[in-house]
Amino acid sequence: MYRLGASTSLFKKYSFEDAIDCIAASGFEAIDIWGGRPHIYRKDFTPVELTGFRKKIAEKGMIVSSFMGTFYGYPHNLCSPSQTARSDTVSYLFNCVENAAILEANLLLVCPGTVLVGQDPQEAWDYLAEGIDKVCSYAKGFHLPVGLEVVNHHTFDLINTVEDAVRMLDQVGCEDLGIVLDTGHINLEQETIEDALRLAGNKLLQVHVNDNDGNKQQNLIPGEGTFDFKDFFRALKTRAYNGVVSVEIGGAYAANPIEALKLSAERVRTYVE
Repeated sequence: MYRLGASTSLFKKYSFEDAIDCIAASGFEAIDIWGGRPHIYRKDFTPVELTGFRKKIAEKGMIVSSFMGTFYGYPHNLCSPSQTARSDTVSYLFNCVENAAILEANLLLVCPGTVLVGQDPQEAWDYLAEGIDKVCSYAKGFHLPVGLEVVNHHTFDLINTVEDAVRMLDQVGCEDLGIVLDTGHINLEQETIEDALRLAGNKLLQVHVNDNDGNKQQNLIPGEGTFDFKDFFRALKTRAYNGVVSVEIGGAYAANPIEALKLSAERVRTYVE
Protein backbone atom coordinates (compact mmCIF):
# COMPACT_ATOMS: atom_id res chain seq x y z
CA MET A 1 0.00 0.00 0.00
CA TYR A 2 1.30 3.46 -0.84
CA ARG A 3 1.93 6.36 1.55
CA LEU A 4 0.29 9.71 0.89
CA GLY A 5 2.65 12.67 0.73
CA ALA A 6 2.67 16.39 -0.02
CA SER A 7 5.23 18.86 -1.30
CA THR A 8 6.49 21.86 0.64
CA SER A 9 6.54 23.81 -2.65
CA LEU A 10 2.95 24.89 -1.91
CA PHE A 11 4.29 26.73 1.15
CA LYS A 12 6.76 29.12 -0.46
CA LYS A 13 5.51 31.94 1.80
CA TYR A 14 6.10 29.81 4.89
CA SER A 15 9.27 28.91 6.75
CA PHE A 16 10.37 25.32 6.32
CA GLU A 17 9.42 24.46 9.90
CA ASP A 18 5.94 25.91 9.42
CA ALA A 19 5.58 23.96 6.18
CA ILE A 20 6.33 20.75 8.09
CA ASP A 21 3.65 21.60 10.65
CA CYS A 22 1.07 22.40 7.96
CA ILE A 23 1.61 19.18 6.01
CA ALA A 24 1.50 17.08 9.18
CA ALA A 25 -1.69 18.86 10.29
CA SER A 26 -3.26 18.01 6.94
CA GLY A 27 -2.92 14.28 7.65
CA PHE A 28 -0.04 13.29 5.38
CA GLU A 29 2.45 10.50 5.99
CA ALA A 30 5.28 11.75 3.78
CA ILE A 31 6.83 15.07 2.78
CA ASP A 32 8.58 16.15 -0.43
CA ILE A 33 11.10 18.86 0.37
CA TRP A 34 11.41 21.71 -2.12
CA GLY A 35 15.04 22.64 -2.73
CA GLY A 36 14.48 26.39 -3.08
CA ARG A 37 14.32 29.38 -0.77
CA PRO A 38 12.97 29.84 1.87
CA HIS A 39 13.15 26.08 2.29
CA ILE A 40 16.28 23.95 1.85
CA TYR A 41 18.48 25.74 -0.70
CA ARG A 42 22.17 25.00 -1.17
CA LYS A 43 23.91 25.60 2.21
CA ASP A 44 21.38 27.96 3.80
CA PHE A 45 21.11 25.56 6.78
CA THR A 46 23.85 23.82 8.73
CA PRO A 47 23.99 20.02 9.11
CA VAL A 48 22.90 20.48 12.73
CA GLU A 49 19.84 22.46 11.64
CA LEU A 50 18.99 19.89 8.97
CA THR A 51 19.27 17.10 11.53
CA GLY A 52 16.82 19.00 13.72
CA PHE A 53 14.37 19.23 10.81
CA ARG A 54 14.74 15.49 10.19
CA LYS A 55 13.91 14.72 13.81
CA LYS A 56 10.90 17.03 13.73
CA ILE A 57 9.56 15.35 10.60
CA ALA A 58 9.95 11.93 12.24
CA GLU A 59 8.23 13.16 15.41
CA LYS A 60 5.29 14.21 13.24
CA GLY A 61 5.03 10.62 11.99
CA MET A 62 6.24 11.40 8.46
CA ILE A 63 9.05 10.25 6.21
CA VAL A 64 10.94 12.37 3.67
CA SER A 65 9.76 10.90 0.40
CA SER A 66 11.96 13.06 -1.83
CA PHE A 67 14.21 16.06 -2.05
CA MET A 68 13.06 18.08 -5.05
CA GLY A 69 15.80 19.92 -6.87
CA THR A 70 14.31 23.21 -8.07
CA PHE A 71 14.54 24.16 -11.74
CA TYR A 72 11.41 26.11 -12.65
CA GLY A 73 12.07 29.80 -12.03
CA TYR A 74 15.67 29.13 -10.93
CA PRO A 75 18.88 29.41 -13.02
CA HIS A 76 19.51 25.66 -12.97
CA ASN A 77 19.74 23.88 -16.31
CA LEU A 78 21.68 20.68 -16.98
CA CYS A 79 21.38 21.05 -20.75
CA SER A 80 22.49 24.69 -21.05
CA PRO A 81 25.03 25.42 -23.81
CA SER A 82 27.03 27.31 -21.16
CA GLN A 83 29.63 25.21 -19.38
CA THR A 84 29.49 27.65 -16.46
CA ALA A 85 25.71 27.24 -16.13
CA ARG A 86 25.91 23.44 -16.34
CA SER A 87 28.71 23.28 -13.78
CA ASP A 88 26.77 25.53 -11.40
CA THR A 89 23.69 23.32 -11.80
CA VAL A 90 25.70 20.18 -11.01
CA SER A 91 27.18 21.95 -7.97
CA TYR A 92 23.67 22.87 -6.83
CA LEU A 93 22.49 19.28 -7.23
CA PHE A 94 25.50 18.02 -5.28
CA ASN A 95 24.34 20.34 -2.47
CA CYS A 96 20.86 18.81 -2.84
CA VAL A 97 22.33 15.32 -2.49
CA GLU A 98 24.14 16.31 0.70
CA ASN A 99 21.03 17.91 2.18
CA ALA A 100 18.84 14.98 1.12
CA ALA A 101 21.21 12.53 2.80
CA ILE A 102 21.09 14.36 6.13
CA LEU A 103 17.30 14.61 5.89
CA GLU A 104 17.16 10.86 5.05
CA ALA A 105 15.16 11.43 1.86
CA ASN A 106 14.12 8.40 -0.18
CA LEU A 107 15.33 9.98 -3.43
CA LEU A 108 16.57 13.11 -5.19
CA LEU A 109 14.24 14.48 -7.85
CA VAL A 110 15.76 15.94 -11.03
CA CYS A 111 13.81 17.74 -13.79
CA PRO A 112 14.84 18.04 -17.45
CA GLY A 113 16.15 21.43 -18.52
CA THR A 114 15.36 24.00 -21.17
CA VAL A 115 16.80 23.94 -24.68
CA LEU A 116 17.67 27.44 -25.85
CA VAL A 117 16.41 28.77 -29.17
CA GLY A 118 18.94 27.80 -31.82
CA GLN A 119 20.59 25.15 -29.64
CA ASP A 120 21.09 21.72 -31.18
CA PRO A 121 18.57 19.41 -29.42
CA GLN A 122 20.97 16.45 -29.59
CA GLU A 123 23.69 18.53 -27.95
CA ALA A 124 21.24 19.51 -25.20
CA TRP A 125 20.21 15.86 -24.76
CA ASP A 126 23.83 14.76 -24.39
CA TYR A 127 24.55 17.56 -21.91
CA LEU A 128 21.54 16.46 -19.87
CA ALA A 129 22.73 12.85 -19.90
CA GLU A 130 26.21 13.94 -18.84
CA GLY A 131 24.84 16.01 -15.96
CA ILE A 132 22.50 13.28 -14.74
CA ASP A 133 25.38 10.81 -14.82
CA LYS A 134 27.51 13.10 -12.63
CA VAL A 135 24.67 13.56 -10.13
CA CYS A 136 23.95 9.81 -10.02
CA SER A 137 27.63 9.03 -9.43
CA TYR A 138 27.78 11.51 -6.55
CA ALA A 139 24.46 10.35 -5.08
CA LYS A 140 25.64 6.73 -5.17
CA GLY A 141 28.18 7.59 -2.46
CA PHE A 142 25.24 8.52 -0.23
CA HIS A 143 23.13 5.49 -1.25
CA LEU A 144 20.56 7.93 -2.66
CA PRO A 145 18.45 7.01 -5.73
CA VAL A 146 17.80 9.70 -8.33
CA GLY A 147 14.36 10.15 -9.89
CA LEU A 148 14.01 11.78 -13.32
CA GLU A 149 10.62 13.46 -13.62
CA VAL A 150 8.71 13.30 -16.89
CA VAL A 151 7.55 16.89 -17.55
CA ASN A 152 5.16 18.22 -20.20
CA HIS A 153 6.55 20.11 -23.21
CA HIS A 154 4.93 23.40 -22.16
CA THR A 155 7.23 23.52 -19.12
CA PHE A 156 10.51 21.79 -19.98
CA ASP A 157 12.17 20.19 -22.98
CA LEU A 158 13.59 16.75 -23.82
CA ILE A 159 11.95 14.43 -21.21
CA ASN A 160 8.28 14.95 -22.06
CA THR A 161 7.10 11.33 -22.25
CA VAL A 162 7.89 8.14 -20.39
CA GLU A 163 9.49 6.83 -23.58
CA ASP A 164 11.90 9.80 -23.45
CA ALA A 165 12.73 8.99 -19.83
CA VAL A 166 13.40 5.32 -20.60
CA ARG A 167 15.74 6.34 -23.42
CA MET A 168 17.63 8.66 -21.06
CA LEU A 169 17.89 5.94 -18.41
CA ASP A 170 19.30 3.58 -21.02
CA GLN A 171 21.88 6.14 -22.12
CA VAL A 172 23.02 7.06 -18.61
CA GLY A 173 23.08 3.43 -17.46
CA CYS A 174 22.91 4.12 -13.72
CA GLU A 175 21.14 1.36 -11.80
CA ASP A 176 19.94 3.83 -9.15
CA LEU A 177 18.29 6.17 -11.68
CA GLY A 178 14.52 5.84 -11.93
CA ILE A 179 11.38 7.63 -13.09
CA VAL A 180 8.91 9.94 -11.35
CA LEU A 181 5.47 10.23 -12.95
CA ASP A 182 3.10 13.17 -12.56
CA THR A 183 -0.59 12.82 -13.46
CA GLY A 184 -0.72 16.43 -14.64
CA HIS A 185 2.10 15.91 -17.11
CA ILE A 186 0.63 12.61 -18.30
CA ASN A 187 -2.64 14.42 -19.00
CA LEU A 188 -0.98 17.24 -20.94
CA GLU A 189 1.10 14.89 -23.07
CA GLN A 190 -1.99 12.74 -23.70
CA GLU A 191 -0.16 9.56 -22.77
CA THR A 192 -2.39 6.66 -21.86
CA ILE A 193 -2.24 5.58 -18.24
CA GLU A 194 -1.49 2.01 -19.27
CA ASP A 195 1.41 3.02 -21.53
CA ALA A 196 2.92 5.37 -18.95
CA LEU A 197 2.91 2.78 -16.17
CA ARG A 198 3.95 -0.09 -18.45
CA LEU A 199 6.94 1.81 -19.82
CA ALA A 200 8.04 3.01 -16.38
CA GLY A 201 7.80 -0.55 -15.08
CA ASN A 202 9.99 -1.34 -12.09
CA LYS A 203 11.85 1.95 -12.57
CA LEU A 204 8.89 3.89 -11.14
CA LEU A 205 10.16 5.54 -7.96
CA GLN A 206 7.38 7.96 -7.09
CA VAL A 207 4.07 9.39 -8.28
CA HIS A 208 2.88 13.01 -8.13
CA VAL A 209 -0.84 13.74 -8.34
CA ASN A 210 -2.51 16.93 -9.51
CA ASP A 211 -5.01 17.85 -12.22
CA ASN A 212 -5.47 20.19 -15.18
CA ASP A 213 -7.84 20.84 -18.09
CA GLY A 214 -5.64 18.97 -20.58
CA ASN A 215 -4.47 22.21 -22.19
CA LYS A 216 -2.13 23.88 -19.71
CA GLN A 217 -0.33 23.09 -16.48
CA GLN A 218 -2.51 24.15 -13.54
CA ASN A 219 -1.58 21.82 -10.66
CA LEU A 220 -5.21 21.64 -9.56
CA ILE A 221 -6.67 19.59 -6.73
CA PRO A 222 -7.35 16.07 -8.07
CA GLY A 223 -10.84 15.97 -9.56
CA GLU A 224 -10.88 19.63 -10.60
CA GLY A 225 -9.67 18.85 -14.13
CA THR A 226 -10.02 16.11 -16.73
CA PHE A 227 -7.60 13.37 -15.59
CA ASP A 228 -9.12 9.94 -14.87
CA PHE A 229 -7.85 9.28 -11.34
CA LYS A 230 -10.03 6.25 -10.71
CA ASP A 231 -8.53 4.48 -13.71
CA PHE A 232 -5.05 5.61 -12.70
CA PHE A 233 -5.27 4.23 -9.17
CA ARG A 234 -6.81 1.00 -10.45
CA ALA A 235 -3.79 0.62 -12.71
CA LEU A 236 -1.39 1.39 -9.85
CA LYS A 237 -3.08 -1.24 -7.71
CA THR A 238 -2.83 -3.81 -10.49
CA ARG A 239 0.93 -3.20 -10.56
CA ALA A 240 1.16 -3.50 -6.76
CA TYR A 241 2.77 -0.05 -6.47
CA ASN A 242 3.74 0.56 -2.84
CA GLY A 243 5.73 3.78 -3.04
CA VAL A 244 4.67 7.33 -2.21
CA VAL A 245 1.84 9.18 -3.92
CA SER A 246 2.51 12.89 -3.41
CA VAL A 247 0.03 15.69 -3.86
CA GLU A 248 1.70 18.49 -5.83
CA ILE A 249 -0.85 21.25 -6.23
CA GLY A 250 -0.04 24.81 -7.26
CA GLY A 251 0.24 28.34 -5.99
CA ALA A 252 -3.41 29.08 -6.70
CA TYR A 253 -4.06 27.44 -3.33
CA ALA A 254 -1.33 29.31 -1.44
CA ALA A 255 -3.85 31.52 0.38
CA ASN A 256 -5.43 28.48 2.07
CA PRO A 257 -3.01 25.59 1.59
CA ILE A 258 -4.11 23.37 4.47
CA GLU A 259 -7.72 23.26 3.32
CA ALA A 260 -6.57 22.50 -0.24
CA LEU A 261 -4.28 19.68 0.93
CA LYS A 262 -6.98 18.15 3.12
CA LEU A 263 -9.41 18.16 0.19
CA SER A 264 -6.73 16.65 -2.07
CA ALA A 265 -6.06 13.86 0.43
CA GLU A 266 -9.78 13.17 0.76
CA ARG A 267 -10.16 12.97 -3.02
CA VAL A 268 -7.18 10.64 -3.43
CA ARG A 269 -8.40 8.28 -0.72
CA THR A 270 -11.83 8.21 -2.39
CA TYR A 271 -10.28 7.23 -5.72
CA VAL A 272 -8.37 4.41 -4.09
CA GLU A 273 -11.40 2.86 -2.38
